[in-house]
Amino acid sequence: MLTTPAADTPAARAAVCRLGHSQSSADVATAARLGYSHVLLPAMRLDMAPLLAAARTSGLAVLVDVVVDTISATILHDPAPTLFVTARAATLDPRHDPADADSALATLGDAADAERLADWWAPRIAALGASGVAGVRLLGLDALPSFAVAPFLIRIRAGCPGMTLFAWTPGVAWGSLRQLPSGTVDLVASSLPWWDGQADWLWQELDILRRIAPVVVPQEGRAAALAPWLADGWMADLADGDNTLPALPAGVARPLTGPGQHVMALLRTDAADPRQAAGATVVVANMDMDAPASVDPAQVFAGAGSFGPWRPDGDGDAPDPAAPLVVAPGAVLTFTAP
Repeated sequence: MLTTPAADTPAARAAVCRLGHSQSSADVATAARLGYSHVLLPAMRLDMAPLLAAARTSGLAVLVDVVVDTISATILHDPAPTLFVTARAATLDPRHDPADADSALATLGDAADAERLADWWAPRIAALGASGVAGVRLLGLDALPSFAVAPFLIRIRAGCPGMTLFAWTPGVAWGSLRQLPSGTVDLVASSLPWWDGQADWLWQELDILRRIAPVVVPQEGRAAALAPWLADGWMADLADGDNTLPALPAGVARPLTGPGQHVMALLRTDAADPRQAAGATVVVANMDMDAPASVDPAQVFAGAGSFGPWRPDGDGDAPDPAAPLVVAPGAVLTFTAP
């Protein structure tokens, strides 16, 4: 169960629009028109100045990808000789991609090495800030040893106090995430795109992440329609066909159905403690993309406490407690109570 609300900060409503290498200042304006709060630029994009100017004009904050476990072998210098190994040597390890032969990979032996790696990155991230970048998305955390993630991020936070730090957390060991104090980073990322729609690990992950920072959900995968209800923030690729910013309702989500069911129901209240909530929404989703599914309304709404009466969002009648609730393939139904 989710018991910890996301921080009530501007970052909690972050809406991040990801741009590619070929996209231009006009795309920044498009992101602003769609209602996004941030644009995310890929690592090593060289023509950032026009995009930064467009973002300032549009009132958007700019984030830049930084891959923390890898650097170009052409820029090796102190303290890199003891922190990085060129991928030409590392390709002897079958876990490394031979295509990365011109890269140098971080090799950390203990927490002190993790702090030294952070000390190497911090001034470079700060230099991005001096150029007008608001923050960075930290990629490659899942490639660091599990013991290194927390000391690395804590040290980066200390070295970049004014920057927005968006930790890309999918794939990072939960034990490492549990070591992070709240507020170490400004944003974390959900693994929702990789969820099968039934396993209960998603709820465990969300509980861990919410204790750290507001949770951003990428608009990807079979459960994309659920993202607005499970997220504190949103990320979409402007090049994708559907990049419309959804409504991001405030609140905390709790499952009403157990794992392993094709129909998932959750309750989202506008307060962390449902007893103090003024309103609530029940979300019912069919995780089967190929066939309709039905669920007993009593099973869904009985767990929603004293809220009610329930009204469907959009057209339709209130749910009939005597009739099964039928949900189309991949569809999401929402019901709101004051």
